[in-house]
Amino acid sequence: MPGPGDFRRAGALITHRASATGTDLYDGIVAILEEAISRRRMTALLRAVDSSYRIWIDQLRDERSRQMIRELIDDLAVTSDDPYVRHATAAIIAMRDQDRIRFTEILHEVNADMRPGGGRLIGALADIYASVLPELATPTGRETLRAWTIEAAKYDNGEA
Repeated sequence: MPGPGDFRRAGALITHRASATGTDLYDGIVAILEEAISRRRMTALLRAVDSSYRIWIDQLRDERSRQMIRELIDDLAVTSDDPYVRHATAAIIAMRDQDRIRFTEILHEVNADMRPGGGRLIGALADIYASVLPELATPTGRETLRAWTIEAAKYDNGEA
């Protein structure tokens, strides 16, 4: 399960995804992933990124819009030509449905099929959510994300 450090890393990743471009985006996300890898927290980071984006969806979307986002994710899981998108949407669905067996199967598939699997899976998941929450990339959205990440960091005691 994600801990405070995982949510801090998730907030930083989401903020970076919304703010940075080019080399800054790549370098920032790589640093976040390297920290998660060194602490053996990649799965927890994946769960924290998913949970964090779900919070933003709940805050920024009405029920009808949330249903449309669920439908889009369900559709991408079977129609996307991109294997990273298919794996990421399958992981989103497994987490949404609290299907731990399917979630574990997806992680094994990603690790077997893709190198480096975990980072690409987290990146694809973030890209999917960012595409349905474009307002997070606005100046107000970025400032809100930065403040949210700073608040999450207050609870990170360095253990996770």
